[in-house]
Amino acid sequence: MMDLNKRVNEFYSNLQAADSLYDNNAAYRDSLDLLYNSRVGEYSLGDSVTRSLLHDLALSGSLEAQYHLASMCLTDGVNDRDSILGKVFILHSAERGHPMGCYYMGVLEESGELGRADTIKALQWYDKAASAGVPLAMCALGDYYHNSNDSVKDLDKAKALYEQAANAQDGEGYYKLALLLSDEDYVSSVDWSQVAEYLRCSAELGNADAQLAYGKCLKDGRGVPIDTDAAIDWLIKASMNGRPEAVREIDALKTQVVE
Repeated sequence: MMDLNKRVNEFYSNLQAADSLYDNNAAYRDSLDLLYNSRVGEYSLGDSVTRSLLHDLALSGSLEAQYHLASMCLTDGVNDRDSILGKVFILHSAERGHPMGCYYMGVLEESGELGRADTIKALQWYDKAASAGVPLAMCALGDYYHNSNDSVKDLDKAKALYEQAANAQDGEGYYKLALLLSDEDYVSSVDWSQVAEYLRCSAELGNADAQLAYGKCLKDGRGVPIDTDAAIDWLIKASMNGRPEAVREIDALKTQVVE
């Protein structure tokens, strides 16, 4: 155990020294950034050579490399070593201020991947990421205020956060706005034309749930004129993006047309 602790301490000591060199030496930083952008910026997840280079850059203090190595390990890791390495570098990149690193630290804290789920810590990381302009974090904070119990529920705050994400042209932000504005706990009378418009914006940005919902709006004439052809187009996109309910909606439309 003592040997393991010594190795861990040496690893962090060396990593902190590399970080300091990267942060304070412009020439060193520029050389790593050039290597990252030319060789790793469009990396292939299946390319072991690129992964090895990414690993070396991360250990050399490159903040982007640390975040992307962590993301790769957590998303496509195949063993416990990858999982541990991913969590180490997500935490490290977040502590150094990487916006997406902060967001994923929030996800890990909220899900309990780092031990016991800790909502307070998750919110702190989400807040840092949202302040740095990450729409996913804005939506995560919005969800907290939208879906929490009565003591912390704040639908106006949720709306403001969803609007921030939507203003950044984020499909999830538009979709969450549509859900909130169709929530009768928030509005006394639903403005379906506004809801449909947010769904359209989200659908055009590739959000599969919005593609399904907007297709149903077009099918039923909710907030928009009935347009069967357009409804089928959006429902097909939703089905291709993994929403099986869209197939049932298409079948129902085809049955109506035949009748």
